[in-house]
Amino acid sequence: MDYLAKCRLIRLVEEEEPIWNTGIDDYARLDKKNASWNRIHKEMIESGFNGGMLELKTTWKNLRDQWRKISLGKQTGNLKSWAFEKHLLFLATAQTEVDKKESAVRRWLASVFGDEPAVHAARSHYPSNSKSGVRMDVAMKRQFIRMIREEELLWNTECRDYYRLDKKNLAWSRILTRLERDGFHGGLLELKAAWKVLRDTKRRSMLQNTSGKEWAFTKDMEFLDHVGKDSVQMSSHGEHESKVNSLVDSPRSSATPEDVTEEVASVGASDEANETYFVPVTEMGADGGPTNGTESSRKRSYAGGMVAKKKKNDSLQEGLDMIRDITASLRERLSAASMDKYDRYGAFIASSLREMSEPAAKRKMAQLMDCMLNQGNRS
Repeated sequence: MDYLAKCRLIRLVEEEEPIWNTGIDDYARLDKKNASWNRIHKEMIESGFNGGMLELKTTWKNLRDQWRKISLGKQTGNLKSWAFEKHLLFLATAQTEVDKKESAVRRWLASVFGDEPAVHAARSHYPSNSKSGVRMDVAMKRQFIRMIREEELLWNTECRDYYRLDKKNLAWSRILTRLERDGFHGGLLELKAAWKVLRDTKRRSMLQNTSGKEWAFTKDMEFLDHVGKDSVQMSSHGEHESKVNSLVDSPRSSATPEDVTEEVASVGASDEANETYFVPVTEMGADGGPTNGTESSRKRSYAGGMVAKKKKNDSLQEGLDMIRDITASLRERLSAASMDKYDRYGAFIASSLREMSEPAAKRKMAQLMDCMLNQGNRS
């Protein structure tokens, strides 16, 4: 997609607030998001775009994620410019709202747990423009991993609260508050991004390790091993991506317990839905789909977190099969109740003929017909 097409896509996305504005009610409405994407795709097709919906969403995801990286870099003193930065300024409004919600939940936690002095002391130790405040050293990362392990609903897809976004937000807020006491200076965005990097590195190390060097956090992340073993490969079906929640939600998350619309528990096709299956535009074929070389590795890397989905589908299928069996049984009983002796005799003959080979069944039918006709003539 060229520069002008990307600018057009950004302009169309800006008009469709349910896709990006976390402060409105329609942000959590998947039907609204799908309708917005359908309108955008139609407009892009009319403007000469010949790709599919997946390519549009992937391009938007790449643009949005790059904007986030640029914004984080400017907070730490990096003044690197970007060609699309001015076109994506509308995202700053949504991010400001997220920051306000994070501040609100920190104040709420402080009022409940009495941690406000410790949090302020940790903040004063690191100025706002210091890189060391955002980045974690090895010891802090190990502590962070231990906290994640304690919050099982953040990574275990078989946990009953795995899809409870309100509880997930509270879990992330608890982790953030504890880390701030130990010197971490950043928000939920940085915290979730750090976990995503650790989780993805763990996945890659499980797939292959050609260098022979063990990753520093391999033993700390062993609790994720069983999740990978129990996972089931799932592929994307056309333009309806199956976005089951990955091991961690999108880094851009609401921090208030009341606001559960920031994290998207989507199985439909939304911009957050595509974060489980990240497909760079450069890896796409001419038909808008991913190339074979990248699809297999992507499936291996992002096949985790599908066990609960498969079990749910299996349970639904079992229920449907049971309903079909009961329906068939009732039909047979009702049919048998309304049959007289001739119907039952005919059904017996039919079932007997079905058990024979076709030539034998035809011979028996001819014999029966001959017998009936001859008997009628004699009488």
